[in-house]
Amino acid sequence: MTKNIFWLALLALFIGGVLGYVVLSFTKLTPNAIIGSSWKTNLQIGMSSESVFQKATRTKVGVFALPKEEVVYFMAAEDDDGNTLTADHRYEITGIAPETKIWSITLYGNQYRLVENSIGRYHVNPTTLKVEQGETYKFTVSREKSLGNWLPAPQKGSFVLCYRVYQPSALFFPIQSSSLPRIRKL
Repeated sequence: MTKNIFWLALLALFIGGVLGYVVLSFTKLTPNAIIGSSWKTNLQIGMSSESVFQKATRTKVGVFALPKEEVVYFMAAEDDDGNTLTADHRYEITGIAPETKIWSITLYGNQYRLVENSIGRYHVNPTTLKVEQGETYKFTVSREKSLGNWLPAPQKGSFVLCYRVYQPSALFFPIQSSSLPRIRKL
């Protein structure tokens, strides 16, 4: 009898795990693509209207999130041509510094974790790029060191970029592809 209970409990855990995985797989963290851009966002993150499924999925990247009035989160796993971002290629990221308190672009590797690198650089922002609001910026992402502004990529595998815009001005909404960085494979 206890042997049957053990196997039933094990089966229930397995089925629960599979169902949880299926639900999370169908619920994307960043479901709203910006037309004409490789960046995706979900403006419900951090809002009271954020669904339980969105909250559960968000925990894959981070537990806490602020509402869009405080910060807008964008994720890009592909370049502007729709190809997966990988360590096998070099990329040029260009954009115009937004009207905001601060912004940053962070590179994450597998399982949305920072990628160890020899220079200890994990993100770029207006300070590292030495740009003011409204100015154009450009930097390279690659596993090999590049001249100029460079963000180290992992030695192998794919990666994602997270663009955060803190306290965006009202002019930032509605979000247009022209206000987001371009990701071009070199």
